[in-house]
Amino acid sequence: MKKSILFLVTVFWTSIGFTQTGIGTTTPNASAKLDVTATDKGFLTPRMTAAQRGNIPLPAAGLLVYQIDGTRGFYYYNGVAWIIIAAEPFGDVKSNFQSTDHNGWVRLDGRLKTLLTPTQQAQADLLGIGTNLPNATDSYLVQRSAGTSGVISGSNTVTLAQTNLPNVNFTGTSGNAGSHTHTVDPLSFNSSGGGVHRHTYRDAYFAEGVSGGVNNLPGSGNTDNDNSLRWRTESGVSNTPQDISTEWSDAHTHVIDVPITTSSSVGDHNHSLSVPSGGSAAPITIAPRSLTVNMFIYLGL
Repeated sequence: MKKSILFLVTVFWTSIGFTQTGIGTTTPNASAKLDVTATDKGFLTPRMTAAQRGNIPLPAAGLLVYQIDGTRGFYYYNGVAWIIIAAEPFGDVKSNFQSTDHNGWVRLDGRLKTLLTPTQQAQADLLGIGTNLPNATDSYLVQRSAGTSGVISGSNTVTLAQTNLPNVNFTGTSGNAGSHTHTVDPLSFNSSGGGVHRHTYRDAYFAEGVSGGVNNLPGSGNTDNDNSLRWRTESGVSNTPQDISTEWSDAHTHVIDVPITTSSSVGDHNHSLSVPSGGSAAPITIAPRSLTVNMFIYLGL
């Protein structure tokens, strides 16, 4: 008891004699009212749960405590509300070389939200995250003018359609054979078989004055008296060959063979050309060169 009283008296007189209080030091810093000095120990503030912190009556502005549950950390009262010191705002997104959750940062890998801690699930609900976390694998961050945050959309490839191409004219040249002709050889065909008709031809010779009208065919050796061949007609003798007609014949056909003809080698004409583009509609990769990292969202512990 006497020792306790002596200690209090000593502290009291020390406080009066010096305007600063030093713990672990006899020369407290002039700018500090309380200077705790140590090389193997720290300064321990009151530790409490969030409920206990909320039950502190009339907290003074600047009051400092350490919360041991929920979103852990140092909290100070700013005169209106308790504020956590150096805590990341919920919903912040960052990239990192780490591959697993750490310090309240949750990897965006598409896992079920129910696999998170209760605090993280509650924060995910407040941020509008659905059944699963967004899967940021092979995706790029973009601020959209419309759409729901946290929704993965789009693709890293695109396929161009014809309407996406510039309007150009493909040109080409046909073969250089130059002027040329085409040969046409129609098939033979029969004339009509209808109609009775006669044929006229020049056939027999008759010698003048020869009894019975001897037929002096060429090469027969029969000639008239003056060795000149003449044609006998009903009106007399004529030196002009005469046509002789056959009797009327029955209906029959004639074979008609149109001769081969050749077209002209001149004349303007054109040939249709088909110039392929050579494409195969292969998708184009639009993803730029990238650095592989993992994406995380802060949901607390």
